[in-house]
Amino acid sequence: MKYTSLTLSVLAAALGPAAIADVTIVGQTTSYATIQAAVDAAVSGDTLIVGNGTYQGGFSIDGKALAVVGQNGIAPKVLSPCVVKNLPAGTVALISGLNIEAAITNANGFAGLTVSDCVGSVRVHDCTLRGLKFVDFSGSSLKAAQGLAIQSSMGVVVSKSSIKGRDFGFVSGESAAQGGDALYASNSSFGLYDCTLKGGTGSEETYPSGGMGGSACVVEGLTGVSVFASGTSFVGGNGGGGDYIGCTTSGNGGHGLVLTNAAFTSLGGSVAAGPAGNFGPCGLGAPGQVIVTNNSTWTQLPGADRKLSGPSGVTDNYTIPLTVQGQPGDKVWIVAARKTNFRFVSALSGLALVPLPLHLTFAQQGTIGANGVLELSKPLDDLMFSTPAQVWHFQALCIDSLGKGYFSSPLPMVVIDT
Repeated sequence: MKYTSLTLSVLAAALGPAAIADVTIVGQTTSYATIQAAVDAAVSGDTLIVGNGTYQGGFSIDGKALAVVGQNGIAPKVLSPCVVKNLPAGTVALISGLNIEAAITNANGFAGLTVSDCVGSVRVHDCTLRGLKFVDFSGSSLKAAQGLAIQSSMGVVVSKSSIKGRDFGFVSGESAAQGGDALYASNSSFGLYDCTLKGGTGSEETYPSGGMGGSACVVEGLTGVSVFASGTSFVGGNGGGGDYIGCTTSGNGGHGLVLTNAAFTSLGGSVAAGPAGNFGPCGLGAPGQVIVTNNSTWTQLPGADRKLSGPSGVTDNYTIPLTVQGQPGDKVWIVAARKTNFRFVSALSGLALVPLPLHLTFAQQGTIGANGVLELSKPLDDLMFSTPAQVWHFQALCIDSLGKGYFSSPLPMVVIDT
């Protein structure tokens, strides 16, 4: 049986039918109507299963090491902003399998997900993130909300996720307003794996121009921050069209990347600027750019990114199917631990996200074949947990035919004790 997310059979064994409808803390029989109610009732180390459906309220995790995981392959939809903040050192919070798409507003908006003031590790996996949407907002130079905001946090890792800045919408006759940035980060270090980032479209029918498109990624640091991206695409948002009345121009396209006092390293993936809007009686705007300024650097590593995929949730006593994508001839090792790491290793072209032994003394798992894929099975023993569920973190280490090493994308996985 192959998993794409936590399945009903896993949950039925661990939780019973009460988990199907609302939000459940693994190991408890009580279900909650909102995610926030479950967060408030949970303690650090708990795993929350969000049942399928639409949740009008978001949630705020303050200082708790929780896993908030969507049930089944269809991501539950959360229609309000979500926050993870004040996570202490040595702890991990996981947000997995959620579609966070905050609702429409006519006031200043918020990012779909905000991570702030976290010393501990925050992992976001297999999510869609999009901020509040503006419509009919009069006379403002503000821009629509970001999909993800990271503030004063270290060791944030986002994998297999779609991050979108919001479109500003139509504000006929008013001042131009910018589309939302997909990701805005300040004074933070983070990693992106197998993600797509797209800036929002600028305002339409505004004067004297359409709104500028949002940037795919904006990174700012006071003393320098570090960003690593693997297999990730960055696309600036489209500029909006000018007003149909009077001499207007279309909006400029959004930037693919904006770096200020930041060190950006990428492996694979792509960066593309957004196009200008296509309507302007007095001319069209300019396409976006890639802006690297104020002591920033952008280093593109040679070689191709490697990917690790598998289920996001299983029970113990189960054989986990894992897939490693890489280059033919890659030798593959799998590392797994409950703890996390965040350390760039230049010799291995990536971030060590799972604590590694000083020497690889354990057995090689296999060799990638001519099709670029290695299918593996990793058995889990009967795990005697102190809690009903734990989050394990997996990563593959691939060594190519020339002896060059590469870290794969990470795979966070909830393991439920049965």
